[in-house]
Amino acid sequence: MDLVRIIGENRSERLVILGDKELAPRLGESLPPHLKDRLVGVQSVHQPRELGEMLELALPHFLRAEVREDVDLLSRLKEGVMRGGPATIGEEEVRAMFEQGRVETLILHPRDGDVARAEMHNQLVLIAQDYRTEVAFVDEPGVLDETDGVGALLRW
Repeated sequence: MDLVRIIGENRSERLVILGDKELAPRLGESLPPHLKDRLVGVQSVHQPRELGEMLELALPHFLRAEVREDVDLLSRLKEGVMRGGPATIGEEEVRAMFEQGRVETLILHPRDGDVARAEMHNQLVLIAQDYRTEVAFVDEPGVLDETDGVGALLRW
């Protein structure tokens, strides 16, 4: 399939299909599983004139998916912390888990104007890169509200 070749190993997290009202849904249904998992929206479009118009139509699909993903991450984090794992919150705890190679997903909630927090988050992102750990920034603090904005889902 040409679409698989075009997208290939591009690790785009989300896909939106915009197109003909009959063809767009069929394309969405025919995607291979690894691409279908990334599909966040299918919408019929009648001859858009500009790329900007296409982006305006796609953006709400991306934003809704982002909110769902944030809610899911924070829910998994809270559940893990409440029942004693595999999750932790707080900078020191997360750093200790990095040293053990246990961090699967680093979750950060930035706070505008907090320079020290931003610098600490930047340091953790660099550590995450060394461990090839996924990094997620969330807009809502959830369980991170009373902490330094740092949490992690753990491998075990």
